[in-house]
Amino acid sequence: MCIHTNILSILVLGLFSTLCWGCGDRPNKGSKTTRREIVKYTNNLEITKIDQGLVVKVGQPYKGSKASKTYLLTNIIDQTNQKGFDAVIKVPIKSLVATATSQAGFIDQLGSQNLLTGFTTTDFISSVKIRERVNSDQVVELGRDTNINIEALIDLSPDVLIAYSASTDVSQWEQVEKLGIPVVYDASFLETSPLAQAEWIKFFAALVGKSKLADSIFNNVEKTYRDLQLLTNNIANKPTVICGTMYNGTWFMPGGKSWVATYIDHAG
Repeated sequence: MCIHTNILSILVLGLFSTLCWGCGDRPNKGSKTTRREIVKYTNNLEITKIDQGLVVKVGQPYKGSKASKTYLLTNIIDQTNQKGFDAVIKVPIKSLVATATSQAGFIDQLGSQNLLTGFTTTDFISSVKIRERVNSDQVVELGRDTNINIEALIDLSPDVLIAYSASTDVSQWEQVEKLGIPVVYDASFLETSPLAQAEWIKFFAALVGKSKLADSIFNNVEKTYRDLQLLTNNIANKPTVICGTMYNGTWFMPGGKSWVATYIDHAG
């Protein structure tokens, strides 16, 4: 049991410490068709390079969603590229608002803490550098992600808000869009493998203009993870595992095809 526990701990802690760090797009009819795929593990995220910039498609932007979201990230915005996308965002962005701690992790690893101007429930942030910004009032507390302070958000006027929703109720984010603030959805939590989750750093990097850095970070995560996974290939007797968490009097467990189950399987 000791070796199983140690390897699982290494996998979980190793990848999460680094995390704290198709063409279903809809390009303009006038776009050229030169394209290059950017991601390889994700099921819920596609990033495609075209002549205008990057087309990002989030297959299921929030739990229960029946429609995808497609964004164009470009350094030139004009009338020719406004149609056919849920949002057109000029990159690299100069400011952003985040709504989940995993997002803070990606921002932290990319060294883009100075771009974060607002966050929901700042008490949950553990990044040292972002905590310093919170404590010096450089990051505004916007309340819970299910009931944010719209007035404070308007005052910040960020280049983009990175939304998160575990339910089909996204009326709040739709209201933000009506205010003229671009909203993009982070649905990394819906991925079914740890490496797919980690690869979402490439989406954040595309927003802040640090794609080469993200490639380097992810390649290191991928190699480390695969090397650790090899240590469990010859384990004959794998223990039975039960896991979960209590929330509001209900015991929640990860599904058999979730990224948590994949972690346990790869750890032997």
